[in-house]
Amino acid sequence: FPPIESAGISDGDEADDRPRFGSPRQEFRSGDPQVVWWGRLAERYLPLRDRIRVRFTDPRGVVAQEQTAEKTRKPYLRSTLKLDGDIAVRHGIWRVEALLDDRPIDERTFRLAPARPPQ
Repeated sequence: FPPIESAGISDGDEADDRPRFGSPRQEFRSGDPQVVWWGRLAERYLPLRDRIRVRFTDPRGVVAQEQTAEKTRKPYLRSTLKLDGDIAVRHGIWRVEALLDDRPIDERTFRLAPARPPQ
């Protein structure tokens, strides 16, 4: 029984109330505000929500952020990485892992690219 029934990476823009925490994305650019990992937890794992952590690792293998997943509307969890400061210039392929008691239960990647030049 997998703990995560579905998951993804999105931009977190819920202005139009999309059910998956914004538009799905695989590439972000410097200047984008954030990256959101979201997951739909299987019902039998709902009592373990507080034990799930999300880790964002940059292209060099450095953990940029690790924190307990944010509880949103049941059965969803999410974690937001703000693309500001030095994080916004760590271009390349990032890895996001959801962990239950330090064991991976979901892994995703996304690309962070430089901002598009003005036209």
